[in-house]
Amino acid sequence: MVSESHLSLTVTRDHHDSVLSCTATNPNQPLYSLTNASRLYVTYPPVARLELGRGLSAGDVNEGADVYFTCAVDAVPPPSAVHFYKQDTEVVSDRARGVLVTKDSLVLQRVTAAASGEYSCRADNTRGSDHSNRHALHVKFAPRCRWEQKRLLVSSGANVSVECAVDAHPPPTRFSWSLNTSQGVTLLEPDAAVRTSGGVSTMTRTTPSDLLQEELLCWASNEIGTTSKPCVTQLVAA
Repeated sequence: MVSESHLSLTVTRDHHDSVLSCTATNPNQPLYSLTNASRLYVTYPPVARLELGRGLSAGDVNEGADVYFTCAVDAVPPPSAVHFYKQDTEVVSDRARGVLVTKDSLVLQRVTAAASGEYSCRADNTRGSDHSNRHALHVKFAPRCRWEQKRLLVSSGANVSVECAVDAHPPPTRFSWSLNTSQGVTLLEPDAAVRTSGGVSTMTRTTPSDLLQEELLCWASNEIGTTSKPCVTQLVAA
């Protein structure tokens, strides 16, 4: 006499690698039982998660530091490929630039401000693919002049507005100005003639009546440091 029992089970990824067993007993033979077991192999598409290296904070990375990301993937079968992206552009290994892509990791060596942006990863297997969460990387750096030197033609005795524009992260907390003439360099004290907004400081100056040429020098500072060279604006008599 043959007896059968059937089980209908809707499997999920949580059932993978679990053991399903069936035990048969006979009330006439209570001391004997028969058990059969099978280990479930459940395939499912990837779930990808981008993780920043231990001890790192995406908003607190200084220029020159090394940054690494890991793409953690839950998938059966294991992913056949893992790709990393900055914004929507794939990141590939470039040792000359300090960019290393391995099986599931992205390493950025000696990062510069250009490394700032949103990073993500994508994992593929035979069941499908998944694009991970995004990590925004903000590299901190000292202020840099958007132009090191510019030249303005101005009229003698005229009011002139001169901009000092820098790129910095975090934004600059202080600007200082100096005047360079044939008599030497003079530090200009902050006053109502200077307005600051974000990474731009604007000075309004009345040029001397006998102006031939003078230079306005500007420095900016944030918590990382100060501009290595001043931003220079030459005022030349028109």
